[in-house]
Amino acid sequence: MSEAAIPEIQGVDPAALAKLLERINTPPAPTPAKPAPIPRRNLPRKVAAVRFTLPGWDGEFELPNRKYLSQAEQRGIVGNNEKVMRQVFGDGIYEAVLDMTDDEVTDFVKAWNEASGVSEGESGAA
Repeated sequence: MSEAAIPEIQGVDPAALAKLLERINTPPAPTPAKPAPIPRRNLPRKVAAVRFTLPGWDGEFELPNRKYLSQAEQRGIVGNNEKVMRQVFGDGIYEAVLDMTDDEVTDFVKAWNEASGVSEGESGAA
């Protein structure tokens, strides 16, 4: 077919028509997937205190039940993170723990586990 055989469209700008045809023939850009919503706790966090004593120490230790400590709190305690330990223990008990010998710290952890109902080797926050 020769160019003369193609009828011209009256009143249409050839450049505008070319842009329109290009837009029509170009597939749309993919829409990025929305990220999944981050899970959030919708119930209040359980908090309960336990009390225990240690031989050779006056008074009672009162600490949060280990079953209800968050993973961050558990890691902070295991890693001796001062800020986390002060938040969980309170300044007074934190200072008392710093004054303990290795054997006393072992007894302290065992007593805290027993008072919390956590068996040895079990993570309280798991």
